[in-house]
Amino acid sequence: VTVRLPAQGVCPGQVVPVTVSVRNRTSVELVKIVFAITSRERYRSQQPPSEYEPPEEVLTTLKRGPVLAHTTRDFVFQLAVPDFLPPNMDQCNI
Repeated sequence: VTVRLPAQGVCPGQVVPVTVSVRNRTSVELVKIVFAITSRERYRSQQPPSEYEPPEEVLTTLKRGPVLAHTTRDFVFQLAVPDFLPPNMDQCNI
């Protein structure tokens, strides 16, 4: 599986063209390929020492497939980065 993205970083609301090339040389069908954009957060404080990491949140997913056994398949699709609000950072010194 080869995945090509035009950039390393994206902005909320941006549409990213994703190119995927799959060469399935096995005798087993590849049922689906799943792409997901997730949000991971970590909060730390120095006084008092504390750390909190909420569960990972899936913002969007995109599924493609199948890829039959002994075949090659290319996908080009538009992955929309969802708009999301940044966490409340009013009291942060960053």
